[in-house]
Amino acid sequence: MKKISTLITILVAAILATSAQPARAPQQVKERMSTAAQRMGQQKPNRITEEDMMAACPDSVVSWDTNGEGVLEPSFKSVYTYDAKKRIATETEYEWDDDEWEVLTKTTNTYEGDKLAYAMIEDSKDWFGTGLKKVSYTYDAAGRVTVELTQNVKSDGSLTDDYRHTYTYDAQGRLTEDLDENWDGDNWKNSRKNAITYEGEKAFTTEYVWQGSQGWGATDYYVIYTNAAGQIYREDDYELDDETGEFLPTMVMELTFLSNGLPDLMTIKYDMGEGELMDMGTAKYEYEYNAKGLPTKVTTTTDINYFGLFQDTTVSVTRYYYGDGSHVDNAATEPVVTSRRFYGMDGKETTGASRGLYIVVTEYADGTRTTVKSVRK
Repeated sequence: MKKISTLITILVAAILATSAQPARAPQQVKERMSTAAQRMGQQKPNRITEEDMMAACPDSVVSWDTNGEGVLEPSFKSVYTYDAKKRIATETEYEWDDDEWEVLTKTTNTYEGDKLAYAMIEDSKDWFGTGLKKVSYTYDAAGRVTVELTQNVKSDGSLTDDYRHTYTYDAQGRLTEDLDENWDGDNWKNSRKNAITYEGEKAFTTEYVWQGSQGWGATDYYVIYTNAAGQIYREDDYELDDETGEFLPTMVMELTFLSNGLPDLMTIKYDMGEGELMDMGTAKYEYEYNAKGLPTKVTTTTDINYFGLFQDTTVSVTRYYYGDGSHVDNAATEPVVTSRRFYGMDGKETTGASRGLYIVVTEYADGTRTTVKSVRK
């Protein structure tokens, strides 16, 4: 199950709301923000942990995002089953497609002792194969994953290699290299790798891609800061300058936490190619909890100011359903809208969405309230 703090990846959705084309295009900014947010999402909260979530055995995790009209719509859903030891037996991921849930993948896990031996993954989007893959794991004496091997399952049940990840650690058990290779039918071929060094709370990562006869070529560089509680609270991102071959500062993302270890506020600074980091936006997280103190609802409000070109606010809601499975079907329904109000940027209420920048406040039957800013041309 994905850690709850990976919800910070939601903050990048608003970046595509405009057609403006400054020095760096919105799509380029969005991709870099999304990648960094995923890295920062690899949290180890100091109070609420992934183990806490798993012990509660959630039936499903369902997310909604505001659309262009400021109304929440379903987006993704994960449904879980468990074995007798409360380990994930199956995970089925869905994507909302117009008016129904569409299965993306189904993963079935097999354990040997206390370790995950392999997972069978059915991929509905695999148009060129059987849609079935086997991912096997090899561990070292310390219980760390050293090899992750992915194989395609053919129609006759036989296996063919596809790609593998190899992980290398230092004497302190820290990851120092992550190597990806592809199978070409006869041999393993280099694809990409991350090389990681450490200094205090900082981890310096250089990303490389294999360039054939030219060997490894560096493409990205970033620095991740981890505090004593194991929380990633900052990332400095750099971009390779093709002309000089140097890495230049591109983005800084910082994250603060609540006393229970969950994310509270993310701030983002970005350089649009002018050589100066500027404030770009924030993501604020609000939670509802059950009697055990575990999150049942997370509301993320993302406010992006695209350097004066536009300002856009979006809201996403993620719900965690704990129980005996009774919530799984009901989780597919959309929140029921009870009222919508529109305001101009002068704060005055209007009869509906108008051209330009406006604010829409939507209230729902379950008590959820979203306030978003949007642009209408």
